[in-house]
Amino acid sequence: MDRELDIRQRLPVWTVLSELFLDTSFDETDYDRIAAVLLRSPYQRDEIEQILRHEVSPAFSGNLLSIAGEWAGWSESDVKQIMEQWLNRQAAKGWLPWIEARLTVRVIPADWYPVAARLSAREPPQSRLDDLLPWNFKPSS
Repeated sequence: MDRELDIRQRLPVWTVLSELFLDTSFDETDYDRIAAVLLRSPYQRDEIEQILRHEVSPAFSGNLLSIAGEWAGWSESDVKQIMEQWLNRQAAKGWLPWIEARLTVRVIPADWYPVAARLSAREPPQSRLDDLLPWNFKPSS
């Protein structure tokens, strides 16, 4: 896939998921807003969780571990820059990026779970059914 297209599609997802790593508290309205952004993305819930685990968390989890972490949020351009730096480091050849990728802390914030529940509740039933079937059955129209 074209990297620029992929970044354009992922940027809103990265940006809204980065909010989960802010040193702040969330309410039901925040969870609804985050879920709404994620539901507009081209990604399914499981893909979004993988993006959270393997892309956003390694790049932003340090904020939750910091004594004086960011609480106001990052702009979309800041998120893009942070994520591109992380992805470029991971794409580099050699043993150092390989070690860094395995040793990087991956925190999944507790605030992810109310968002994930909202995504699962709105996921079309057929996509959940497809996950249960041992084959890819498509009924004829």
